[in-house]
Amino acid sequence: MNRQGLFTSDQGLQNDERTRGIVNRFVTDQMAFFERFVVAMMKMGQLGVLTGNQGEIRRRYGVRNSVGGGLGSVVGEDVKVSAV
Repeated sequence: MNRQGLFTSDQGLQNDERTRGIVNRFVTDQMAFFERFVVAMMKMGQLGVLTGNQGEIRRRYGVRNSVGGGLGSVVGEDVKVSAV
């Protein structure tokens, strides 16, 4: 890889020994990347979208906000969340 125009997250995948092999395979086999990408996008399309108070925007992706958090806990208590 020529290391030009990478997102920080992509570079992190390349730097991590646990994911480096996958990155290198996709760099050398573009068809393998697109085949896996299609499968991943199909899975994402099957997820239900949570709206209003059903979901939350997390401060940290791996940790749920406090109970009753939701959008207001992230952006401030003065924000009213309405169901879409």
